[in-house]
Amino acid sequence: MNAGMNRLLRNNGDGSFTDVTVNVGLDSDNAWGTSGVIADIDGDGLCDLVAANYCDLEQPVDQPCFESDGTTEVSCHPLRFRADGDRFWKGTPEGRFVDVTDDWCADHSPGRGLGLLVGKLDG
Repeated sequence: MNAGMNRLLRNNGDGSFTDVTVNVGLDSDNAWGTSGVIADIDGDGLCDLVAANYCDLEQPVDQPCFESDGTTEVSCHPLRFRADGDRFWKGTPEGRFVDVTDDWCADHSPGRGLGLLVGKLDG
């Protein structure tokens, strides 16, 4: 789970990783991400990315919430904040990613995503 810009790390094969977020075109994402998946969503043989997002970060998420007594501070209920839409990126032959959220999810309603399931589910 991450609040802010998600990162994509490439395995170097020697026990270390390199941050390739900016190099592959993913540096415009600023959300409260909870899950991500790499899969060939559109069937073109290239890896695509999907990120499930939770609450909209444009609202303050660090404001305190209180029990009904008004004095005991508690974690805020997620319904206090606006939901956020998930994001989709199409892989390119050059190894970069292009944001296609508006194209692939034009009728998508924002939600509070926590997990992703990806597979060929049409039988």
